[in-house]
Amino acid sequence: MPVRSPTELSQAGQFGPDVYAAWRASSLGDITEALEHRLILRLAGSLHGCSVVDVGCGDGTLAALFVDAGAAQVTACDPD
Repeated sequence: MPVRSPTELSQAGQFGPDVYAAWRASSLGDITEALEHRLILRLAGSLHGCSVVDVGCGDGTLAALFVDAGAAQVTACDPD
């Protein structure tokens, strides 16, 4: 079975946290996630002492990276 992106699954009406987690666990999803996180942290610059809001945080993986990067406070929310 081919790996489908979250966008393809969303358009097919099959998107949910479990599906996204499974895609992220695939080799393509893992590589994509690592590249996205690296780029976001690079663009954000130093987070030491900053407050960060992560809207649409999903499972909170990126929010946890903000904490690891030294953010003083991280607020994360997701409507799901």
